[in-house]
Amino acid sequence: MLILAACAHSEPGRRPGELVDIDASGRPLVDGRTFIATLLTQDGAAKQVVAGTRIQFEFTEAGRVRASAGCNMIDGEVHLDVGQLNVDEVSITNLGCEQRRHEQDEWISSFLQSGPAWKVNGDELILSAAGAEIRLKDRNALDPDWPLLSTKWMVVTFLADGNASSVPGGVEAYLIFGTNSTVTGKSGCNAITGKSAVAEGKIAVADVVTTDMACAAPARDIERFVLRVLEQTMTYKIEANRLTLATPDGSGMQLVASA
Repeated sequence: MLILAACAHSEPGRRPGELVDIDASGRPLVDGRTFIATLLTQDGAAKQVVAGTRIQFEFTEAGRVRASAGCNMIDGEVHLDVGQLNVDEVSITNLGCEQRRHEQDEWISSFLQSGPAWKVNGDELILSAAGAEIRLKDRNALDPDWPLLSTKWMVVTFLADGNASSVPGGVEAYLIFGTNSTVTGKSGCNAITGKSAVAEGKIAVADVVTTDMACAAPARDIERFVLRVLEQTMTYKIEANRLTLATPDGSGMQLVASA
């Protein structure tokens, strides 16, 4: 489900002679790049990012910007005029999330639609508007994609029934996909081992065995969810240090690489 927001800006962007920060081919230096926020300020004071989330802007070569701030995806047509970034025809997915994540989504959406000033300095993108500033770094320079195999992936968010929930404090769940076609980890309660097959952007797990320790909620509930996800063939996507696993029934998990 999408929520549509109309914007007043109607002039076409990227008009000849009205672009700044362009490369040798005349394209804006943000095209085809993804930037991750490293610092947010509001009225001169640092603004904290919600724990377990990050703010990311992807600028496509087709002239669109896709922003994520920990819950929903914000998408719109971007116009990069002289020193100003304008976004038209904004759509926002309607995923249910914790209140703090919703508030962060709303802050980012409002910021983008306010027509912020923009400037590129090498790998850094600076956006500013109405007392707020976001400093971002090119994702490839800041945090290249981690390898799927042999990385310890800590589960931080669960996706189910159109909602996203954080793993409760004190509960540990993680997965390690081995180079020898295995999976090991912890389900939130018990240790797990099994076989894994990775091909064409999908992961299939089989023959999962767990230890037999009894746990109370919420660890018990987390374990049930993890095992249910592992029972299905999962699609996976890695962006920097974040792994997203999605299943055919619409559930999934977001995981973060642990050094």
